Amino acid sequence: MVAGLPCCVLLSWSHNHDIATAEALSYRSAGSELRSTFMEYFSEGMTPSAAMKYHKDSIEMAVDFMEQHLADGSKNPLPRCVYLWHNQWRRDNLGMLLISDISLSVITTTEIETELFSKYFANIMTKVLGAIFTVRSIIYT
Repeated sequence: MVAGLPCCVLLSWSHNHDIATAEALSYRSAGSELRSTFMEYFSEGMTPSAAMKYHKDSIEMAVDFMEQHLADGSKNPLPRCVYLWHNQWRRDNLGMLLISDISLSVITTTEIETELFSKYFANIMTKVLGAIFTVRSIIYT
């Protein structure tokens, strides 16, 4: 003990769980180089699923391939990461997301885009609900 201190704390840096499993490897962070690679795939016209398949195939064809590389998130990102990158790429290169994309991602927009989106969404919902009520009135009359 050190003079004047009531105790001494010793830290042991050991994990209480297995860190070499496929699940644990999948949470490794995908770096900016991997992100740039996928941005190139998207610029070449690949969809997120096509880019993931192409990237997986390129990993498997590498000379130093090991099964762990497919599970490693720093070499083979999770689908949610690839879809996030694709939405960012599409927003940067093609503009705002469409209504059909709402279920796939969270839309963060400026105030102007929010106002335009609200008007667009309200117009579509008015048409959809109008059609539903028209069909109901035909069925019940």
